[in-house]
Amino acid sequence: MVTERNASAQLKTEFAVGTDENGETILSVRSFGDMDPAASNENILKTAKALAGISDYEMQRCLKSFVTEIFETV
Repeated sequence: MVTERNASAQLKTEFAVGTDENGETILSVRSFGDMDPAASNENILKTAKALAGISDYEMQRCLKSFVTEIFETV
């Protein structure tokens, strides 16, 4: 039988850091690893907002991604 579990989670924040010559927004991504996979979305967003509060730039998006371990059990 194949089993899976969330091995780790990562928080990514995207910040608008300026515009290019075509007027398109330039984004900068900051990644924070080793987050608790069981952390609630509310806590992840609170953390992202706290980090955005010490940035010079406006946060555009908050992303939570998982690394899932897949293994076979006997």
